Amino acid sequence: MLPNFVIIGAQKAGSTFLLNCLAEHPNIYVHPAEDAYFQDPDYQNTTHDVFERRFKPAHGKTAIVMKRANYLASPECPQRICQDLPDVGLIAVLRDPIERAVSAYFHFMTSGFIPIQPLGLGMRQILDEKLHTKYPAAKFILDYGLYAKHLRRYLEHFDRDRLLILLFDDLKVRPLSVAKQSYRFLAVDETYTPDRSIGTRPMASITSMVRIRLHNCVQPLFVRTNPQRTRNTTRRGPLGWMLRKGFNAMDRLVWARLFKGERPQLDQDLHRELADRFRPDMEDLETILARRLNGWLAGS
Repeated sequence: MLPNFVIIGAQKAGSTFLLNCLAEHPNIYVHPAEDAYFQDPDYQNTTHDVFERRFKPAHGKTAIVMKRANYLASPECPQRICQDLPDVGLIAVLRDPIERAVSAYFHFMTSGFIPIQPLGLGMRQILDEKLHTKYPAAKFILDYGLYAKHLRRYLEHFDRDRLLILLFDDLKVRPLSVAKQSYRFLAVDETYTPDRSIGTRPMASITSMVRIRLHNCVQPLFVRTNPQRTRNTTRRGPLGWMLRKGFNAMDRLVWARLFKGERPQLDQDLHRELADRFRPDMEDLETILARRLNGWLAGS
């Protein structure tokens, strides 16, 4: 049993929301956790047999889906996915790259990958590449939004009709239509309605600095961070998972209500510089999509 569909990202663009909609469908098996198998160093350290055994529960399902939001921007992944899963279908969910970068900025602070500081100051340092040496994950915040650049790598290995590209904008305003479009791509019954997920919305990043500091203080109890501070993994054993589950419940039910973050805003000059950085790639993406991305990079 191997996946026949992979959600490749993008990070902070609604791919988890889509995955939840897919997981409700009776003919779809969704791998319960993000799987970094095709990335370095996992690809070198995991045998193909071990990878295949992860999907044993999918027996009898029409579509077998795995997700890893970082696959889109990881240059080593397209060739490996093509080699190991030659008939796979790919799904990408994309979002206005500036909005995605702001969301990723807060997500990376919450994860402990970059220092905790105001959005304007931190994003300026990222634009000027002043954080990249000490905090290697900082470079991903902008690079992950160069969607056309990354999709072009996949299109070197896969025909265009094997790649479904969805937009975060559409997920927000017509989630059921996007879910059914995805079912059609997965060749399952598209008349099914995902009752539990469809009334929710894509997960928002934590923007309260108090909550972010709480995460940074408590997470080391159940999360192991690699030396480069680019990846977190839950500590092995039931205690690690129980602590993480309990912490997330406390954050969602208590801290989120006590410490409400404000909607982050970029100043006009910083927004303009980011728009200039992303515009050439966005125009190439419009060519790939055969669709104008009206409103992207426009600001509030």
